[in-house]
Amino acid sequence: MHQSNTTTSTTIAGKGADSRRRAFLAACAACVLAGCGSYVPDRAWQRVSCKEPRQCTDDEYTDAVKPAPVFVRRDGWWTYRQALPAGTDPASYIPQSLPKAYLEFNAEGWPHDVNQLDAVERYLKNTHKPLFVLVYVHGWHQNASTVASDEGENAVKFDDLLARTKDSLVRKFPDGRAPDVLGIYVGWQGEIYDGGYRWLRSVGSRAQVANDIAANPSPDGVRGTLKAVAQAMRATHPESRMVVMGHSFGGRLLSRAFVPDFLQGRPQPLGERVLVNTVNAAIGADYFTPLYAPGFARAEALRPSWINLTSKQDWATGRIYPMAFSLGWLGPERDEKNDASGVTIGHFPTYITHLLDVVRCSGNDCRNVDAHVGAKAWAQDEGKGFEYNQFVQRYAWTPPGNNAPTDYCGVLVRRPMLSVQQREQLRSDAVCNVAQVDFDYLRSKDGGDGFPLSARRVPAQGRMWNIETSESVLNFRVPSLGSASVHNGYISTAWTRMLVDLIYEPDYLQAWPPVLPATVVTGQSQTVR
Repeated sequence: MHQSNTTTSTTIAGKGADSRRRAFLAACAACVLAGCGSYVPDRAWQRVSCKEPRQCTDDEYTDAVKPAPVFVRRDGWWTYRQALPAGTDPASYIPQSLPKAYLEFNAEGWPHDVNQLDAVERYLKNTHKPLFVLVYVHGWHQNASTVASDEGENAVKFDDLLARTKDSLVRKFPDGRAPDVLGIYVGWQGEIYDGGYRWLRSVGSRAQVANDIAANPSPDGVRGTLKAVAQAMRATHPESRMVVMGHSFGGRLLSRAFVPDFLQGRPQPLGERVLVNTVNAAIGADYFTPLYAPGFARAEALRPSWINLTSKQDWATGRIYPMAFSLGWLGPERDEKNDASGVTIGHFPTYITHLLDVVRCSGNDCRNVDAHVGAKAWAQDEGKGFEYNQFVQRYAWTPPGNNAPTDYCGVLVRRPMLSVQQREQLRSDAVCNVAQVDFDYLRSKDGGDGFPLSARRVPAQGRMWNIETSESVLNFRVPSLGSASVHNGYISTAWTRMLVDLIYEPDYLQAWPPVLPATVVTGQSQTVR
């Protein structure tokens, strides 16, 4: 770990504004040079092959849940889709075939193909053993097309996420009890123009489409559909689990659909055994303001049912979003503009509840490693709020691989910390000497940086964590202007292992009691259906 420099906030703000302008102008120039771009239709890319709605044969429903062949390296850290490249040692990889289904919605939030949900529910109904359901909602510039094979296509890379999830489950349950994995990819028209300057201008229209899809109150809308999937998951087996992940505008869509549940006192919007995780969510922090108000927030960080995870290096939510807001392409999330407007939830310091970093141990970068292997990142004393944990993720090669294991050390910390003494204790006991944890950022008011203890607010009655991380956790294989590394880097082996560990904590087997708010918060009206 290291202590941050002492650059003033004014200087940082000025540099940040300049860098945002430079990045935005560069993107604009690239788009202009590329021309107008071609139209991307609002259509289903993965229809179930049957002639009539809800009249498919058993074979047609079975074919709709397609296996995804992926090869996972025996340390769990690398994957290849479809086939191994020439010259790769096949003994170093484990072949997997993971079932995958699709749910696609049009711009008004109606299903493109009702047979898709029928196929998913039928698959779940016929499953009577533990299952891990991973739902992924894509964001800007994406849809459910798997025609392209470049590294920026979320529908293509989803297979890698499924494979790493399965590997994480096998490592957590080495006795053969690892649950099966079902992947569900939620597609929508995340772009209307492929390339060209319109590609950049679509940020406003795509944000509105995400809002519209989330607002559809019908049981056939995305809200009703995901609730139906969650209910069917719980019916498969008492130990089944479900994670719903939303990236970029997919995080916006999920937030618009389910955050109102917290305002109604429901601590688990999709019910027990379900965790919602937004990654680099492209939604203004002001949408979450009511959850930080008295009566809706608390000082203790309880077991989360919702996690917003954002990389501080993410250019799309950290730079493009504020610039689009300043140009009027995006507006406030609520009726009245406030300090949180125009800044995404993961980049608004006042609302950050935790910091996370996971780095590879090399040389003297880590100490007391063996003592922290197997330590739980999410562990906390019963009846007490979460403060901080240090842990080590060990990636050992499964037989016949005999390579030396690789260790990654991690630290997950509440922000701001309770006291200077607590901060210094963490510093002195640091396992990761190079973790990107900014200690100045963690100081409470006693530390002199203006964060009073009253700033220790965890929204949604302590059940929603807003975690800031770095590119060491969220990264991507092929960075480019149109497919930024840290923005599309939702496939993280370290984070996947952490999610698996969290959702198998014992209290995820139970329904948490509702906590009704003590006060009424003004702002945009919300209707929960």
